[in-house]
Amino acid sequence: MNFARRKGKEISINRKMFEKLAEAGATYSSFKEIYGQNTLEKFCELTYGLDAQNSIRQFQQKGKDKLKLAQYETAVEKRNPVMLIWMGKQMLGQSDDPAKNKIEQERNQTIRDVIDAVKGVN
Repeated sequence: MNFARRKGKEISINRKMFEKLAEAGATYSSFKEIYGQNTLEKFCELTYGLDAQNSIRQFQQKGKDKLKLAQYETAVEKRNPVMLIWMGKQMLGQSDDPAKNKIEQERNQTIRDVIDAVKGVN
């Protein structure tokens, strides 16, 4: 536990809990409400060598990265069809919309036509 002062009282901020909450998306505002701005800033400066907002952002990004990895593993390694479809839409721009699929098919056909035309020139 790390200790800091708030209104003359020594309070503790549990480092592991702070990091878990930030990874889960807790905001600077919520930490500030709980611990007070001065205590929060002092804790982050002493613990991470950063101001509170940057410390929190760092752990929020770590949480997002963990979530992306878990989603990827669920989709690819566990072969979860729902996650495979969702990730295809998110990462590859795939769609259930037939109009979008038709545009994609036409684009692919145009590319094939250009490749065939270039081959014919040689």
